[in-house]
Amino acid sequence: MTSLSKFATDNRKVISTLFLIAFALALFCVLNSVNAGSEGKEFSEVYDKITGWAQGTLGKILALTCIVVGTAFTISRGTLIYAVIGIAMCLVLYNAPTVIDGILSATVHADTALEPVKAVVTNGLLK
Repeated sequence: MTSLSKFATDNRKVISTLFLIAFALALFCVLNSVNAGSEGKEFSEVYDKITGWAQGTLGKILALTCIVVGTAFTISRGTLIYAVIGIAMCLVLYNAPTVIDGILSATVHADTALEPVKAVVTNGLLK
């Protein structure tokens, strides 16, 4: 066992605690400049930044990393599920902001909501 893997094995709690502290610090830095308001317009800048990260260069790097790690695990473990999980993570990472926007801004227009459905039944021989 190498010294780095032995260190990681022996100090698993320390490493996970440091990771959680770093994550909380990063989250605090991102949200530090946001002031809560009644309409939430103050959060749109943060949302746009995170969406840009997810669908921009950072998102592409993370997606590629997911595919590479999934492929490596697929080769080492001999099962295809890790590659599928890596591809699924890529799709979720890139499309999550679009899906969230679609769900939260979904509206039904009154002029198309009550439009009747017309069905035409033919044998396909007439043009």
